[in-house]
Amino acid sequence: MIVRTLLLLAGLAAGAPSQTCVFTGPSDIGFDPPGSNGPGFLSGNYPAGWHQRLQYLVPASMFAGVPHLIRDFAFGVKRGTTTQRFGRIEIRMAHTTVSNLDQVFTNNITLPLQTVLDATDYTITFGVGPRWVPLGLQTPFQFLPAQGNLLIDVTVEGPSEVVHTELYTGMLQGWGIETKVSGVSQFPPSQGSNGTRPCLRFCLDKAGWTMLGEACTGSGSAAPLVGVTGMPALGSQTTLWLSNVPPGSPALLAFGGNDGPPFPVDLGFLGAPGCRQYFQLTSSAGLLTDTFGIGTHTITVPPNLALINQITNCQFATLAPGANALGLLTSRYVRLRVGL
Repeated sequence: MIVRTLLLLAGLAAGAPSQTCVFTGPSDIGFDPPGSNGPGFLSGNYPAGWHQRLQYLVPASMFAGVPHLIRDFAFGVKRGTTTQRFGRIEIRMAHTTVSNLDQVFTNNITLPLQTVLDATDYTITFGVGPRWVPLGLQTPFQFLPAQGNLLIDVTVEGPSEVVHTELYTGMLQGWGIETKVSGVSQFPPSQGSNGTRPCLRFCLDKAGWTMLGEACTGSGSAAPLVGVTGMPALGSQTTLWLSNVPPGSPALLAFGGNDGPPFPVDLGFLGAPGCRQYFQLTSSAGLLTDTFGIGTHTITVPPNLALINQITNCQFATLAPGANALGLLTSRYVRLRVGL
């Protein structure tokens, strides 16, 4: 089991290969396009039944002839932070022989698309920049430069809403690659037009984490807050932090893998409406918060190259008597990806 392996103590890996990152567009995510106004990647409020489809073309030359096992990719943000919830999001990847995107989406698909992310009730935070925001793929895609360029096909459905947003002076978003954005008159949309172009980054074997989902609140109780320090790199430690709960509160840190459908599961049927279980539980660890209402759990990653690109999801659940009928609140969840 991945989680149990991660909990083993070990030293730093010797002779590990170096990281390789590929950027599309300017490698400086602080690049300031005219009229930039904060994170805009698929951001907005849309009703149920709304949908949007986008296609991105990444030239094979960007990979300098090196095959990439794409476990995740990130887009650059420079100004502000936005938390966005999607009713559904699906990301597919494929090789394509086209060198310029056609407005008719089917003309761009010359080899079968492979699903790398398919999730419902998907909540992700964009920002604060300058930084790269990973989208959190569930399955990898093997990119082979000799088979053509990389096509990324993104479909999102409503209801979609901006849960929280803030702008920060002096921070601007970067843009990059060619994009086609569909209209909303049909599903699946078959034709697009030029639209927003995020600056993307693909990394090979790079350790990272993504913050996903939403915490829940109850009667007179604040939402538990999850935090992360340290990257889950081979031979390193990552600490998960719990805060914003009463002192001496018992809590459970859940670990698991699959976060695709039927997850997330709303716990309303147990008496905790709005609280969600975001993934299939495989193991857990108990803890008790201190006098400041803070609890921590540290994971040490062994120096085992076989663990590279392994994914583990983590979420806190805290006892909160009176918050709801179940007496339990849940945090957002963190997707850890082991790397170098």
